[in-house]
Amino acid sequence: MLREIDSSSRINGCLLFRPLPPRLNTPAVLTALRPEKDIDAMTGASMGGLMVQGLACFPPCTVSACVELLRFYQIPLAGKNVVIVGTGATVGMPAAVLLMSLGATVSACNILTEPRLLLELCQRAEIHKSTFYDHYADVYALSDALETQVVESVLQGLTHPEYLFEQPELFTRELFAAYRSQGALIHLLFSGSRSGNLVAKIERAVKELAFARYPACREDPVVNIALSYAIYGGYYAYEENLRYGGEQVAEVVAQASRDIHRMLQGKLQQKPGG
Repeated sequence: MLREIDSSSRINGCLLFRPLPPRLNTPAVLTALRPEKDIDAMTGASMGGLMVQGLACFPPCTVSACVELLRFYQIPLAGKNVVIVGTGATVGMPAAVLLMSLGATVSACNILTEPRLLLELCQRAEIHKSTFYDHYADVYALSDALETQVVESVLQGLTHPEYLFEQPELFTRELFAAYRSQGALIHLLFSGSRSGNLVAKIERAVKELAFARYPACREDPVVNIALSYAIYGGYYAYEENLRYGGEQVAEVVAQASRDIHRMLQGKLQQKPGG
């Protein structure tokens, strides 16, 4: 099967999960993939490629994610004292190699590292696992923080939040443009079991904008239902129909927003703020 995957032009990459079942010969399996198909640096050729600059290979997924987080938060690696606890082939060892290639000074500790030395190294380290826990309780807290940043970026793209009630078609276009500007991060962070988090957070934030302007509508069931319908419906219509082109989706959803606006006109006749 691996040989078929390796030779197929229709398959771009293969991710092997270890440990493999005992009945399989792990070294033989790991040599069956070419580096260009090995997307988690499991083969010896890929690991060698990490050590020799200029050789094409994919770095391991988990290690790449760690480095990307450091880049995202603009934490420099060059010259930093880094401690890695664990030297497994999946994370620890490739992490050490990759971080050294980025200019970090790396101490790789394993099960045989004397405990007092491990403590001393970690206390001196500028980047290690405890650095993460200085900022986040767990990975879910990190995920929530990143999601919040994306939501804030989307909201910053709404230069005229008052359009929500006054010119809903323009508000819809601004909102869709804000979604597009964060498209890569949205699809990275809000996928799988977290796919509904973005629109839920957007709904709460947009309602706060709306009710700050029309506080008397905060507990109005018609206004709340109509806004939820517009925000959720607009988002999923946008996500599920991009094959028709973003402009056409925006036009159709903008028309629906005008219809909702007409339904709410009686509710919004009062002056903003009163």
